[in-house]
Amino acid sequence: MAGIGFELKKIFKKTGVMSIVKGCLFSAVITVGPFVTVMVMLVLVQLFLKVLDQPYYIRQLFLIITVYSFIFSQIFTSGFCMVITRFIADKVFENAYEDIVPSLYGILSIVLLLGSLLPIIFLWNAPLEMEIKIAAYVLFMQLMIMWLLQAYLSALQDYMSIVYSFLVGFVIVVASSYVLLANIYIHIIIGLLLIMNLGILFINAFLMLNIQKRFNTSSHRYFLFLMTFEKHYDLFFISFFYTAALFIHNFIIWSGPLGDYVAGVFVYAPLYDVPNFYAFLIIIPSIIYFVVFVEVSFYDRYKEYISKIVYKGNLNEINSTRQHMLEGLNSEMSNLIELNFVFCILFIIVGNFILPKLSLSMFSINIFNLLVLAAFNTSIIQVLMIIMLYFEERRSALILTATFFFTNVIFTYFTILMGESYYGFGFFMASFITLLLGLSQTRYYLGNLDYFIFNKQPLFQVKKKGLITTFVEKRYELLE
Repeated sequence: MAGIGFELKKIFKKTGVMSIVKGCLFSAVITVGPFVTVMVMLVLVQLFLKVLDQPYYIRQLFLIITVYSFIFSQIFTSGFCMVITRFIADKVFENAYEDIVPSLYGILSIVLLLGSLLPIIFLWNAPLEMEIKIAAYVLFMQLMIMWLLQAYLSALQDYMSIVYSFLVGFVIVVASSYVLLANIYIHIIIGLLLIMNLGILFINAFLMLNIQKRFNTSSHRYFLFLMTFEKHYDLFFISFFYTAALFIHNFIIWSGPLGDYVAGVFVYAPLYDVPNFYAFLIIIPSIIYFVVFVEVSFYDRYKEYISKIVYKGNLNEINSTRQHMLEGLNSEMSNLIELNFVFCILFIIVGNFILPKLSLSMFSINIFNLLVLAAFNTSIIQVLMIIMLYFEERRSALILTATFFFTNVIFTYFTILMGESYYGFGFFMASFITLLLGLSQTRYYLGNLDYFIFNKQPLFQVKKKGLITTFVEKRYELLE
């Protein structure tokens, strides 16, 4: 998380409950701000539709268009976000801030060009009004922009402006939706999608203005980040496999008996998707906690350990700093697992009390209980993946996320064959097996940390240039 550590350290240096709340709020906005904003918008608009007694078809069509845009935009941009995050972190470390804003324009141009094809192909023959198709297309494109902008948020220092942008965008959507539904002048779906687009447009515009304000110098090297893509292409697949694994079980369930079509082209399974949504809220606390821990505590110990290696510290110094770092990591990982386990139990207890009041059947509640456990596993998998990436163990991270994806496909497919009473068990098994693999990988790697760190250092520094790097260097006349 490029840049966020500096602000978090300043916040947590102050004592008091408000400093802790402020630091956690900062972490939450940076890590899950866009996700939470869109989800709360969607839930409240759905509530308005239900309270104002709008037809079931209208509620489902708006829901499915928004959810499809949310899921597929996130999957499509996930790999790009991971690589551009690495690029931003490198530039912040190098104090080469003039390359950050140009990279935003460059990555947006590539992603929007490629991503624009997906909704066009999907919606081309859909039996929907052209206005709805256009509004859905714009929503998909805007969400892709939001996910990419999120990668840049950690480099910003004025986090209150970020909070303000999300808050105002949220208010625009919620207030305008209520006014529209209470005084219907245009097609409801078109109106709601326009309002959703307006709110997200404000958020994106305000975030972009903050990024430009923070990095007000420009090198005009818009595609310099492509060198990072070529050097760290595995980051793209690590993030893609992880993100796709979060949703692939839903797609497979959609193809089974629970699948239901809306408008002839959208398929979903509300009996499975709704409990899945509630179950995955458990991941949010773990993400916030881990970001705070990594940036406030772990990074300094990690930096001290690496500096002893790079600047030729003696064996005792290296062993001492390594032990200090690993003790902190083990302690915080234990705290994280305990925290998540408590949330897991609370989610199951509260969910079994509240969800029946929200009209969920016992079938869906049983799925919810299983998916909460799967979400618990998934949150730890994500943390293990980040730890691997901290130590540049990208190969292990790629194996981990690819295993998560493919075991999810296999086990979920078998649950379809076994019957509806097994739904959710496939994702749980995939997450459990992947968690065991991740724990094994991490334990082995950290147990032999000095060996792996030293083994990665080449005897002779040889810089290999691929076609993309050669082209970019020639294009921008980079002289080494």
